[in-house]
Amino acid sequence: MSNFEGNKFESARDRREREMFAPIESLVRAAGGYVRPSDDLRPSTLEAARHSRSNRRWNYRIGGLACAVLLLAVCNIPGRFAPPPVEGTVAEATVAEEYELRQQAAKNLGFSFNPAWAWYEAFVELRNKQSRMIND
Repeated sequence: MSNFEGNKFESARDRREREMFAPIESLVRAAGGYVRPSDDLRPSTLEAARHSRSNRRWNYRIGGLACAVLLLAVCNIPGRFAPPPVEGTVAEATVAEEYELRQQAAKNLGFSFNPAWAWYEAFVELRNKQSRMIND
């Protein structure tokens, strides 16, 4: 006598399916005592899980690195389009102007003119002017 014989909730379709799969279920029950896992099933399963975890970690690391590179590239874009600072050009123009003035003054007075010395003096005078402006 089957366990399902007195089931009031079983339909005719359920009974047909049960009868259809009954031979397969009996074969599975009969083979249950003979089927055993191999000795290396657990170690091979653990190794596969470790390998999968390792691959996933590397994927996360590479993804994080790619995000960091992308973030740095995006954050650096405004710096590429900014105009270069003009402080150096103003100082160079002032030094060049001072140099020209000293050269003309030296020629008008009849002194022998040394360009290297004139550059030094123009630079020293520019620094003095800057220090006066800062200190005032």
